[in-house]
Formats: sequence, structure tokens, C-alpha cells
Amino acid sequence: MDFVNRPCHALTILPSQVDSLRAGQMVIFPRRSAYAVLVPLVAPLKEASKLRGILALGELRSGLTYSDEDQAILIGLANQVSMAMYVREILHTPSALPISL
Repeated sequence: MDFVNRPCHALTILPSQVDSLRAGQMVIFPRRSAYAVLVPLVAPLKEASKLRGILALGELRSGLTYSDEDQAILIGLANQVSMAMYVREILHTPSALPISL
């Protein structure tokens, strides 16, 4: 993947897009938007998934759209990052640990 390096822009997300992100689905924007893709950082929990953040990516430098393979890699990366955030939260919240240390 070859990325365009540009400054961050304010992000406006519609309620339906927030719902998609909370459900663990990527949001793909039309060309010429500030961002091309939003990838959810969702940590799986027994009760429900929790949206922990959003990975906002711009267009590819080539001008092509993100392929199915690119999207699968991004989802995999986002899952690993969100799980790491979840584990860090648990390790830094003593009352959340299932056993006493």
C-alpha cells in the first residue's frame, strides 16, 4: 500500500456510519473526501464490542481504491491494535483482573 501523506482534517461521521463502525465494519467514503476509509478499532468483549477508536486513512497515492486484500489487512491490523488497547486497559485496572496478584 502506498499512502498519501497529508495533514489531518476534521472528521464528520453520520449516525449510520457510527453504527457501522460500532458493528466492526469499515466505512468507505467517495473519492475526494478528506478520508477514504475509516477502520474501527473494536475490542471484542463477551457482552458487546466496544468502539475504542478509529483508524482514518486517506486515498492511496496511486489513486486506486483499497482492494479487498488491503481492507482485510487493515481490519486484521485494527483488531490487533484494539485488542492490545483492551489488554493494556485490563492490566492498568487492578479491579478488572480476574485474579489477585
